[in-house]
Amino acid sequence: MLAARLNGSSEMRIILRHMLPSFLSYIIAALTLNIPNMILSETGLSFIGLGLRHQLSVGVICRKQRTSAR
Repeated sequence: MLAARLNGSSEMRIILRHMLPSFLSYIIAALTLNIPNMILSETGLSFIGLGLRHQLSVGVICRKQRTSAR
């Protein structure tokens, strides 16, 4: 990165050409591990009625099934 900076490369070019490829595997791993947590959070919020309105999700389906089973 020091050589790129001495050659006059901009900050954005240094980030895109040198730093991003190094961090890409960590970013992919973090996203892969966090997606199930995001889905579970959305399902839980929808189940208790705090999710998005007028949108079908697993939490809404579970809540409707629970109320219709009574």
